[in-house]
Amino acid sequence: TFVEVDPRAGYRSLDAIKRLKVDYAWAIEIEICAFAQEGLTNEPATEAMLETALKSGADLVGGCPYTDPQPAEHIRRIFDLGERFHVPVDFHLDFHLDPTKSDLPEVIAQTIARRYEGRVSVGHVTNLSAMTPEDLEALGERLAQAAIAVTALPATDLFLMGPGAGRLTPRGVAPIHRLAAHGVVTTLSTNNVMNPFTPFGDVSLMRMANLYANIAQIGAPAELAGIFDMIMSLPARLVGKGRKSLEVGASADLVIFDALSSSDAVAQIAPAVTGWKDGRQTFLRPPPQLLREM
Repeated sequence: TFVEVDPRAGYRSLDAIKRLKVDYAWAIEIEICAFAQEGLTNEPATEAMLETALKSGADLVGGCPYTDPQPAEHIRRIFDLGERFHVPVDFHLDFHLDPTKSDLPEVIAQTIARRYEGRVSVGHVTNLSAMTPEDLEALGERLAQAAIAVTALPATDLFLMGPGAGRLTPRGVAPIHRLAAHGVVTTLSTNNVMNPFTPFGDVSLMRMANLYANIAQIGAPAELAGIFDMIMSLPARLVGKGRKSLEVGASADLVIFDALSSSDAVAQIAPAVTGWKDGRQTFLRPPPQLLREM
């Protein structure tokens, strides 16, 4: 989860999430990203606050270059913090629809120069939806080479992109399934729920998978299974907890969905029925019952 840390928010959100992390450790493992939502060069106090957050329990550090008047310097400073504290870095990036304007090349360059491959992820990158297929293919190869993961956030990106278009409103969601074809680790997630950026939602990743498949016009079972991986095995790989299949002796972290296959689960927005963490059952959602008159 991304936790804004700056002079506006202070440490209130960080303190709240740290408490939730402890209180619900029996059910879920929460990874905290100390996040510079409003820039760094334009708000110098934020950098020291990020350091404090990393010293007091944050697991990684993140930045938002498009809110900073000096995005390249913002990126470099986030990488500096990552190196100093030996943690991964994440960027909310290129949240617009101009394919000629991008901070992603700087992230790629810094990743390779610092040998940070496999420890960098980016989210949004909505401008990828406006790129030509040829440019997107070339970028996919560069992202794969740098081992940078890409997360699309369908609900927020669809809601906020192109509101003034008038007609033929762009979908504005990065076509990450095309990047996956080049070996890029691609994931789907929620960005905001029930707030001004996305005034609806229920945190269901299966709903995000279904929404992405709809936006990307993906319907074949094999392709839907690939979308399922974007909310299951690939996110696990992104946070360093992935495994390809059930294995004897592995940690019993399981979720059962009401579906016959992974593709059916995405197509039907299958509900989660029950789950376990470390072998302990953590939730149960009983199936609905028809109350038929006899």
